[in-house]
Amino acid sequence: MAAATLRERLDRLPELAQFGKARGGIVAGVPSGAISLLAWWLRETTSRTVLVVAADSERVYADSLVWDGGSRAAIFPAGDTPPFDRVPPSEEVTRARLATLMRLHARAEPLLVVASPRGLLRPTLSRDVVAAGLTEVNRGARLPRDALISRLVELGYRRESAVSVPGDFAVRGGIVDVFGVDRARPWRAEWFGDDVEDLRVFDPATQESIAKLDAAQVWPARELDLTSASVARALASVARLDSTALRDDVREQWESDCELLALGTYEEGLDLFFPYLGSESPATLLDHLDNPIVLLDGGRERLIAAAERHAAEIEDLRLQEEARGELPHGASAGLIDVDALFQALDRYATFELVREAPNGAAPAADLGWRGVDSYVGRFDAFVREALHERDERGCVLVVSRQQHRVEELAAEHGADTVDASDFEATTTPLPAGAIVVASADLTQGFAVAGGSVHVYTDAELFGAVKRRRSVLARGSRRALSTSARGSRRAASGNAAREAFVLQFAPGDLVVHRDHGIARFVEMRAVTDDGGAVHEYMLLEYAEGDRLFVPTQHLDRVDRYVGGAESHPKLSRLGSGEWE
Repeated sequence: MAAATLRERLDRLPELAQFGKARGGIVAGVPSGAISLLAWWLRETTSRTVLVVAADSERVYADSLVWDGGSRAAIFPAGDTPPFDRVPPSEEVTRARLATLMRLHARAEPLLVVASPRGLLRPTLSRDVVAAGLTEVNRGARLPRDALISRLVELGYRRESAVSVPGDFAVRGGIVDVFGVDRARPWRAEWFGDDVEDLRVFDPATQESIAKLDAAQVWPARELDLTSASVARALASVARLDSTALRDDVREQWESDCELLALGTYEEGLDLFFPYLGSESPATLLDHLDNPIVLLDGGRERLIAAAERHAAEIEDLRLQEEARGELPHGASAGLIDVDALFQALDRYATFELVREAPNGAAPAADLGWRGVDSYVGRFDAFVREALHERDERGCVLVVSRQQHRVEELAAEHGADTVDASDFEATTTPLPAGAIVVASADLTQGFAVAGGSVHVYTDAELFGAVKRRRSVLARGSRRALSTSARGSRRAASGNAAREAFVLQFAPGDLVVHRDHGIARFVEMRAVTDDGGAVHEYMLLEYAEGDRLFVPTQHLDRVDRYVGGAESHPKLSRLGSGEWE
């Protein structure tokens, strides 16, 4: 008989069968490291989307990739700037939030979605806006060029003379370049009359074509609803605010931003109106879910406390900015009400996953799972314990980023291991009595009740191990105070260009957050078809590749710091090596 997989082992557990039949409530006996596995198992067995609400959403999402492989897992991260800030959330955060909305809209398969209370409190695009906004461009199809341009503007794309980052588009006669948030490279459409004659991917640095496309989707570029109805509602709301107490310099900027809002096109500063741009009733991620199972990591009270702390932090920032004359009196903080959020969660089958049930509470299920002991500096003791568990016909699964080191140490202590480099929870056999070593990254180990499976990680074997950098880490920013906002504002536009020129000289090494190490060449002015002049920073990469960075994106570029003896190689554009 073939050895059972992890999925098959879990399916046989009576405590999970009880869990699967429950319609909600407290589920005890769930250690932190097992949250993602339970979420994955529920999605697999019920064929329903599972939403995990966790204070540390990135940790749970990263853990879920061990079991899922990433194909059906998604994260809905928190914004890294306040909702009322002129500075938008980082590109990585916006892209991840929009990608989750698009996958939910497709309804192709059930997903495992992870979000924090902070992420859920920030409104998003409504379901109707997402459905209406999703546009497809097909080679050979009839689609007037100006119709696509109008749609790009409504979806929050910014018109530039040349595209350089996701969310940009450029127009040159019968050619439209679009850098979609769903792609690593931009695409170019060419028209003959009202027909799309050609469609291809190109390199933004060299402008050379890379591959032909049959079709390209246009996703929303930002979580800003710039449809005419939304803009009209926003203008009406903003007009009711009391701007008399604004500082003179801020009032001038505010009036300019209001004029920009009236145009309904995305430019720097429009994110200030995020709290007002949207449906009459603010939309949340929950509006995009169809009958999900909701898992509350650590319990309801813990997550409510985290949500209330975040709401209080944002409200304090808003009040500070009002007091300093940087926001009109009565401005919206731009968050969903905490009570309303958790009432909305209660509409679904909701489970509180905790280690121990609170006193007096009757859990819907008690899995009886537990954490595992630490064996840091005691690998011999770990091997003895693993061999004991093996003799009991259980299976030891080691999930480690140091797979070969684990196998070597086990061999030195007389234990054989099973190599599971390509571990998959649904297909990889876990033989009874085996020590299986998988190459992956999990935060904490745990033991399944009854000794069926014991999971160990680098944390138990080697101690504190630095995890791989989050895909969101490059853009992470905390909610900042007024003074920080002011300094960021001063670093945009012409001020940013002057600061850059003063700080760097041609030939200096710099690091672009998305593209890696380059050499600063010069600042260059480019005139577009309408006669407007735009300034760019010119960076040179390996093999002579060049990248034009708009001045409004200079915050993505920092001086290279590698020590006096460091002689780094320039990164190669488009290679993905910097990722």
